[in-house]
Amino acid sequence: MNLTGKFLAAMFCLASVLMLGAAFARSDVVTEAWVRRFSNFAESIEQPKKVLTDGAGNVIVVGNTDDGLVGQDWLIIKYSNAGGPLWTNRFNGPENGTDTANAAALDASGNVIVSGPSATNNLTIKYSANGREEIWEDKTHFLSSHVTLKKE
Repeated sequence: MNLTGKFLAAMFCLASVLMLGAAFARSDVVTEAWVRRFSNFAESIEQPKKVLTDGAGNVIVVGNTDDGLVGQDWLIIKYSNAGGPLWTNRFNGPENGTDTANAAALDASGNVIVSGPSATNNLTIKYSANGREEIWEDKTHFLSSHVTLKKE
């Protein structure tokens, strides 16, 4: 792993821990509950963008990964409140271009909504809380206002 890759992997881990600590802090003292590291492989670059917690205390880390093969992709990882990985989703757009997860939120059912540019589109995808299903997709071309829903 090159120096840049190591630095970004360390930052992904550090951001996850810091954001987790901030989410659960009840006082000025933050205690590390757990640490998980993600690296696609030695030369990949991972960048966290958002950390969310659901009603059960599970942690969802949303960001980007770039393995140098198909361009930057979305990366969504859900961990249990004890730190065990529950699921991982990676979105690679059909153009194999740059896909950047810039925003994320949870709905009342714990479904994960991720949004950001994908090649020539603005894209929003809603994933089920268990990570097994893409509930819907909203894609808007940068130069038009046409919206296509994948499924409801």
